[in-house]
Amino acid sequence: MRTGLRHDRATHRTASKLGLLLLLPAVAVGCSDQSLPTASSAGPADAPALSAGGNPVVVSASGSGQLNADGGWRTFSFTAQKRANGTTTGQMQLHNRGLGVASHGAVHCLNGIGDLYIVAATGTNRLGDDPGPNLLGLPPADLPDDWGMFFVVRDNGEGGGAAADEITGVTNTTIFFATLACENPAALGLDPALAAAFLMPIEAGNIQVRD
Repeated sequence: MRTGLRHDRATHRTASKLGLLLLLPAVAVGCSDQSLPTASSAGPADAPALSAGGNPVVVSASGSGQLNADGGWRTFSFTAQKRANGTTTGQMQLHNRGLGVASHGAVHCLNGIGDLYIVAATGTNRLGDDPGPNLLGLPPADLPDDWGMFFVVRDNGEGGGAAADEITGVTNTTIFFATLACENPAALGLDPALAAAFLMPIEAGNIQVRD
């Protein structure tokens, strides 16, 4: 279990994997864009609320931060809570200033593979042009009705001696494929080694996973 807080840890490491083979680096994550409305929906996996004692959170992930890529800052913020009955809720905000794209999604899947965690969301709001399908060949999103997103994170621990936490770019595809990538990544050939190859260190901020 990973606990504790780290604030604005600058690593000054340069993100070198800009052309992601698997995870499209066209959207960056961020919650600072005030023009994006906040969605009230928590995604397609919503279920009737149960008492906290009968349906506890079994794993959670959250984070916010920034890194320099695509000629500008990518900023991100996300929360995800997976409960004992399998439902996951949360929110994500993404802002890629280099490409002029910002988006919001309602998180509906959180799944661990090795020491990595995949987060999937249903897209709800977007500003800027969709840069196109990812290079893996997954179907492109059909905005705005069938739009899913997924990305991968790694929590490298807390404290001044810890390595920078890491995040991939975000793939925009259909809700079905975004969910499949999260729930059954092996079906798309996504294993821990492959996903880890496309992680980029954040330059300020923090990602926390509690499992």
